[in-house]
Amino acid sequence: MSTAKSSPQPRPSDRTNNSGNRQVVWTLVASAVAGLTAYYSSLSRPTPSVTALPSSYVICAEGQRIYTVDSASPTVDCILVEKHNIAASGTLGISNLMRETFQETLIPTPTAEVKAYWDDYQDELIRKFYGNEPSAKKPLPVYNAPTDSIIIPGLTDAHAHIVQYGFKMQLRLDQAQSLSEILDLLEDHVRSHPPSTDTWIEAMGWDQTRWSDNDDLASRPSLASLPIALHRVDVHALWLSPRAVALTKAHLNGTFPASVPGGEIVRDPATGEPTGIFVDAAMSLVPIPSWSASQMRDYAAQTVKDALAVGLTSIHDAATSLAEFELFQQMDEENKLPIRVYAMADADRLSPR
Repeated sequence: MSTAKSSPQPRPSDRTNNSGNRQVVWTLVASAVAGLTAYYSSLSRPTPSVTALPSSYVICAEGQRIYTVDSASPTVDCILVEKHNIAASGTLGISNLMRETFQETLIPTPTAEVKAYWDDYQDELIRKFYGNEPSAKKPLPVYNAPTDSIIIPGLTDAHAHIVQYGFKMQLRLDQAQSLSEILDLLEDHVRSHPPSTDTWIEAMGWDQTRWSDNDDLASRPSLASLPIALHRVDVHALWLSPRAVALTKAHLNGTFPASVPGGEIVRDPATGEPTGIFVDAAMSLVPIPSWSASQMRDYAAQTVKDALAVGLTSIHDAATSLAEFELFQQMDEENKLPIRVYAMADADRLSPR
């Protein structure tokens, strides 16, 4: 096992000026778990649940399986988390006796670098606030990462739509390999979630480039009579059922515009009537009810859960509406947003609804 030392760690008294220190310090976002990600070599394995961690602790991954993104010390065995910030790192020390005693679950001991940092920090606090009382020193909890896992800085998705992703996951049209399979999914959904009269059914993820069959919502009576709006996988087109087309026409006072700047209503060449495909700006003509605050929260929570499961701790949310921005703020205030959100405002959706 390698025993290479990491770069020197700043002592507590040096924290105000450590610009010359090459040690990378990562900020954990919102919780101790969010910025410290165990990324499993096989994503098919279930991610173990993580209970609340203390504000300060050590986590180790034997074999220098912690990647620091620090050229001076790119991999280490242990890192010290202090008040949700990674403050020190070092190599792992396990005695032969401990190896013999704990063959299945090795219990790591803090490294010299990590332990020295923690001891100095505790000594300073005790001297300042506890009159040098030794009993005031807090123990340092140590956790061992699961076997065959690595620990990396949290990953960032540089372009995503947090609420829309969670919405898409409710009914997985993107997994369908044919048009008829999409219709089957919709019929199953209607049977398991019987809608009330003219309650809109929405889903997202269809991609006609994956289809070889030629079917339609109108071919299934159980679907044709319901207002259904299906968003394309890239959210640049809507596919409407006959009932949804009729409701849209009524919303437009009985007449569809001949053309839509920045969009298109795809029409049947023989009849000139809309086929049910509305592209880009034409989608705004469709009177789909806005999502409720509860729905938006559920969708965002789904996204956060899925993001953390694969090591994403930061998401750049493209085209954020005012309602979405307020939702993220509220979730953060309630400590229910354990990721960092970089919101890119949508100028067309900044006014209150």
